[in-house]
Order: sequence, then C-alpha cells, then structure tokens
Amino acid sequence: MYMLSIFFLSIMVSYCACSPREERFWPLNNITDDVNLGQSSPFGPRLMNSEGSRYDFHRGVDIPTPLFTVVYAIDDGTVRIPGPTHSGFSDGVVQLLHTGWDDDGDPNMKYYSTYIHLNDSFLREKDVGDFISKGTPIGTTYQTNNNFPHLHFEIRAGTLFAGHACNPWKYLPCGHCNPFQANVTISIEQIVESNNCSATVQILVPPNQLTFAAVQLEVSGGMSKFNRTIDICETNIFYTNYPSYDTTRLDDNTVVPNLVINPHFFNSRSFGKNEWLGVSYTFLNVPAVDGARLAEIKATIFDVFGEKVISDPLFYDSSCSQVESPTTSGEESTTSQSVMITTGSPTTSGEESTTSQPVSAGGKMNGAMCIQGIMLLTIISLYFCN
Repeated sequence: MYMLSIFFLSIMVSYCACSPREERFWPLNNITDDVNLGQSSPFGPRLMNSEGSRYDFHRGVDIPTPLFTVVYAIDDGTVRIPGPTHSGFSDGVVQLLHTGWDDDGDPNMKYYSTYIHLNDSFLREKDVGDFISKGTPIGTTYQTNNNFPHLHFEIRAGTLFAGHACNPWKYLPCGHCNPFQANVTISIEQIVESNNCSATVQILVPPNQLTFAAVQLEVSGGMSKFNRTIDICETNIFYTNYPSYDTTRLDDNTVVPNLVINPHFFNSRSFGKNEWLGVSYTFLNVPAVDGARLAEIKATIFDVFGEKVISDPLFYDSSCSQVESPTTSGEESTTSQSVMITTGSPTTSGEESTTSQPVSAGGKMNGAMCIQGIMLLTIISLYFCN
C-alpha cells in the first residue's frame, strides 16, 4: 500500500510540475508581475534600430536594464545550457527546459526559456539536466556589440529551434494586460495589375500591452467571402524557419504570399513617452466586387491570451473605393476605430469566430490545488496503511 501511495503522489507532483502563468516570475525582478518594464523591441515584426532601422522579425523581447542586473528563472525547470558561453550563440546565454502541463492544458508540452546577452552565468558549475527552481538567480545582464545593455528573452515552444519562438508574454505574468486594448484602422485601394483590391490593416497597441498575436481580415458580400488570419508565431514557424532562418524579408510579399508587413519605429524611449506600437498588414488578394454590389470588410485583432478587438466595418465598391454604409443614409462611414473588446480565438476558415474565455492557467491545477491534492492523497494512504 505504501508503494501505491508513492505512485499516486508522484503523479500529483508531476502534474503540478509547471507553475500557472500568473505564478511564474518575471525574469528581471523575481516577482510575479512585470511592473510596466519598458521594451526596446517586442516580439514579431520590427525595425532593427542597431542596423539602420532595417526590417527584422524579432524572436524574443528586448528589455533595457542596467549592466549586471540579476536574471532569474521564470519557472521550475532543468538546465539545458548552463552558460555563459555556447557554440550556438554569439553572446552569453542560459537556457532552461520546462516540462509538464502548459497553460492550454497540454500534458506533454515543453518549452525552453532562453536568456541572452548575459555577462555571467550562476549555473556554470551545473550539469545539463540539473533541476533549477523558479526564482533562482541564474546570471547577470550585459550589452550587445552596439553598447546597448538589455536582456533578450525568448520562449521556444516545443523544440530547441529559434524558428519555433513564440511571444513570451503568453508564458509570463501580466496583471495589467487585460482587457486587451488596440486601435484598428482599415484602408482599401485597387490593384491596377489585377481585378483584386489591397486592404491595409493598421494596428496600434499601448506600449505596456505588447501582447498582440494575430490579425484576421474578413470580407463578405460582393463576389465571394474572404477570410485570412495571420498569426505572428505561425509566421515565424513557417516563413523564418529552417533552413534559411531569414528574418529580414517578411516585408516582401514574395515571402508570405500576398502579404506585406510594415512595422513602425519603436524603442525603449517610445515606452517612456507612452508612444503606441504600430504595425500594418497589407493583404494583396482581397476579392473585387461584382457590378453595383458592395462588400463589407472588417478586421479582428487578437492578443496572446485570446482576447480580441474588432474594427468598425468598412464598405467598398467595384473600384475598391470606400463608400457609405448601406444602412446609413447621408452619413459618412468611419474608417474603423476599434469599437469592441471581447474574447475569442482567430479562425482560419470562412466561419465566424466563436466567443470563448481568454487562455489562462485553467488547463491545470494552481499551486494551492496541488498542495490540497497531495495532502488528500497522504491522508488516504495513511488510512489504508493502518
């Protein structure tokens, strides 16, 4: 009976192996919120400040910090790269492997937290596979070759490859992130070389809510329905991944078919000035309208937690020109300021997205539930053993 007790206890402990997102630590201050720390470069499309503002797809977040700031493990895990040096990285690095239930309820999920531009590692004497508890100091920050002190932090989901990096905000505590805020503007024009239109979705998000994850464009009416979703994480996986690892060309529509991505300038000073982060997505294959009919177009912006902002609808005619709403007489239709905040998930088919709750730690037990479960199993074991 003792062996049976140990068996059930081990199941409970392994089930509780990873902390819920809201109980993990922020990597720079050993607490469970980021306290509005600024970012010089968010995850996803950016203009790379250190190289003449050229286009780049950024696979992590850059957090400005004084030199030699202590870095902490965000969750329980094991050492994969003890650091500070590794052949696969040009700067100091530490990498930890985290396994167990993830925030979406997947019991087999694993992810790698990666801490780059380190001056030193406190794990240099550790072996690969050694256990590291959440909140353990793992090193200190340094600077890049352009003398910019910051921590580059990545989450690589499922695999070791940088091409599978996803927005770290999905894995980090963010008490101020809800409700999701964004301003969304749509414009449309005709493509001269074809019968189609191009639609540009301009997105602005506050500097302390850099959790934008996907944009969905939907057209109804006219000749046919159109529905396309661009997920930033999936864009990284499918278009900047092995073997090319080319992160410099996503603003070129030959890379992602019929799409041009143009980020706005943003850096750590933008955060201090409360300047919003901007990026525009231009869809080049929006269907034209047949004859005198009108088409309705709208955009939905999703964050990493499943919340969304839906734009006002825009109507256009056969010349791809914006027109008044057919339901409004004598009034100018607006070009979609965001008017609705709700929750849901992006859809990739022509179906309407369904409402759901934001993704959180609901797929697994929190720390209190784990402790209660272990105590209950212990009582049951002692009862049967007496």
